[in-house]
Amino acid sequence: MPPKLTKPLRSSCLFSVGFEALKVLKVIAAISLVLLPSGSRAWAQMLTGSYVGNGVDNRAIIGVGFRPDVVILKGNATQDAVLRTATMAGDASKDLVDANPLTANLIQSLDLDGFSLGNDPRVNSSGTSYFWVAFQGAPSELKVGTYVGDATNNHAVTSVGFAPEYVMVLSEGASNAIHRSSSMVNAYMLKDDVGATNRIVSFDADGFTVGDADLTNASGVTHHYAAWNAGSLRMNVGSFTGDALDDRNITGVGFRPEYVIVNADGTRSVHRTLSLSGDSTLGFFNEANFANGIQALQADGFQVGSDNRVNKSATSIFWMAFARPDTDQDGVPDSVDNCPQVPNVDQTDTDGDGLGDACDPDDDNDGVLDASDNCPLVANPAQTDTDGDRLGDACDPDDDNDGVPDGSDNCPLVSNPDQLDTDLDGLGDACDPDDDNDGVPDAEVGCASGR
Repeated sequence: MPPKLTKPLRSSCLFSVGFEALKVLKVIAAISLVLLPSGSRAWAQMLTGSYVGNGVDNRAIIGVGFRPDVVILKGNATQDAVLRTATMAGDASKDLVDANPLTANLIQSLDLDGFSLGNDPRVNSSGTSYFWVAFQGAPSELKVGTYVGDATNNHAVTSVGFAPEYVMVLSEGASNAIHRSSSMVNAYMLKDDVGATNRIVSFDADGFTVGDADLTNASGVTHHYAAWNAGSLRMNVGSFTGDALDDRNITGVGFRPEYVIVNADGTRSVHRTLSLSGDSTLGFFNEANFANGIQALQADGFQVGSDNRVNKSATSIFWMAFARPDTDQDGVPDSVDNCPQVPNVDQTDTDGDGLGDACDPDDDNDGVLDASDNCPLVANPAQTDTDGDRLGDACDPDDDNDGVPDGSDNCPLVSNPDQLDTDLDGLGDACDPDDDNDGVPDAEVGCASGR
């Protein structure tokens, strides 16, 4: 006879209360996917993508997942890259290469789930492939803002909220865009440029200081800026000395980048997004994609070729790298991680509820918490455990613990290691109500099994 169950049966009332409590736990766990990854601080976001131009005005690019504060995009064509920040009002964006004022018909707006385009060839020429990166700001990580130039040296731009590691300044006037990282001494235009020290003078505890250059501090002109800092948004800056050798791996970034900007001293800046495939690099300048530049994005950095724009011999090469937040550092960005605070590279989700097993309090969604579930990966709300071995029948390969696996056991719920089956009906004598198959139940006769 099978052993008696020793666990008390749960009343339907108690089970209902427990299941409702479990649903609350699962809701709390689900909320963690969209709320703060640590403490009480929101985090910056980013995403890269691509589209093919269609030449139609007011085109919406959707699916970004957030309202961007910064969008940079470049087509695989002889057109300049453009940028828009959330501080640019109306239909206005900045050409990142030419000395133009803010311009209409480029990135027309930053929207709830993406951005909208005009039909200027720089952003939407029919048949051209375009590549973009979008950022959403957060305190201590990414800030966009404005200041009015006064043409005086050492003009402090404050209230950024952190000491930046990378800053772009974009004049509303007819001036070139400027950028500088904390690895650079000079600030550079994104076209061919040897840089200058009087553009962005320093990075400070609460912002940055600009010099008296018109590019960053023209009197009476509004200048927009975007300032980045390393935080949950993975971001780093650095430099290396070029050696003109192909297939050179640049390591020490600290993560796999999804967007990289490279600026070789004296030459134009280039960039690459995760959306590019093969050996392909984007210029900011009006040129098509080219090979032998930023050849690949790698686990701890990126690879460059021998092109002078990324690896000119004996030249200082500066890089800025970005990737989506990954709070648990499992290589899966928070925005797509089903357990953003618990490492789970494989993203296993047994019950398909959007919560990975690594952080789901009830992996099989049967109403029994994993901590007390005798089959945590197989739904079994009844928790039946015939042999009392603490492994529920639903996942126990030998329910009666007789040494014969259930798949070949002729009495899977009654222990019968000898597997005796007198009438050869496939049902062992230990659980067969009629061992001799004579039509008379064993309990009614005294000659069962030939006795």
